[in-house]
Amino acid sequence: MRRVGWAAAVVSLGVAAAGCGSSAPGPGRTPIGAVASPARSARPATATPSPIPSGPDLIVGTRSVHFRSADGVRLAGRLFGHGPTVVILSHMGPGGNDQAEWWPMASVLAGRGYRVLTYDYSGICPGGAAGCSKGSTGTGAPAPNLTGAIRFVKALGVRRVVLGGASMGAMASLKLAARPGVDVAAVISLSGLEGLFGPYALGRNVISRISEPKLFLAGRYDDEAASSARHWMRWSKPPKRGQILDTGLHGTDMIDLASGADADIPGIVVRSVVGFLDRYAPAHAG
Repeated sequence: MRRVGWAAAVVSLGVAAAGCGSSAPGPGRTPIGAVASPARSARPATATPSPIPSGPDLIVGTRSVHFRSADGVRLAGRLFGHGPTVVILSHMGPGGNDQAEWWPMASVLAGRGYRVLTYDYSGICPGGAAGCSKGSTGTGAPAPNLTGAIRFVKALGVRRVVLGGASMGAMASLKLAARPGVDVAAVISLSGLEGLFGPYALGRNVISRISEPKLFLAGRYDDEAASSARHWMRWSKPPKRGQILDTGLHGTDMIDLASGADADIPGIVVRSVVGFLDRYAPAHAG
């Protein structure tokens, strides 16, 4: 994936969400369809401290769980925190990715009162604390895997379910949120792609069916993801929020402090997700 070490100024896609205040562009924001150049001179001299935790303490107090995918495969996951609102975080596609890439975000959200589930797709077996899911890996796995994850958390008695995903995980989350009868409180897409994979074609006819609040985040120099986020913001119904970040990082690489690039990006992503959830799916709302 392409990493570009530009300044981490955020450019808004233009929030058209109902009840989100004025849609007029503010400082550092650009409405949909406009082009903005990075304002390097406005960047502070030092990076904003990141709110993302790291290290072995990330999973202290969490617990390993297992559940069945919709196609019957036994999957490995990990539960963080407690509370009536659960956030299911689905990782990027097969190829060296697993549930652990979401643990920094899961730890942040658990600290704010959310229950969070991370899990490995079928055939993903990093071992150790990151678990080992049965079955075989494939691009078609995330949707039935996520369906099983939703069933699992609902059996725990949670009140609200938020779907969050990176890359292919974002695509599966959006695809399921658009299905009739799938009851979720909000959807978060980190570098989702509009039509790269046949099982997850996410054109206007799909995105426009998602009535729940949506957050679309992508890197400006992650060309396909940025283009997809812009399209989805135009096609989707409010409430919705979108941001294009000055980075070439993709998916959960945007919250990886070890990536060594674009040091402000992890903090921006976390604050965007937390602000969105505080607004549309509070941890302890009645």
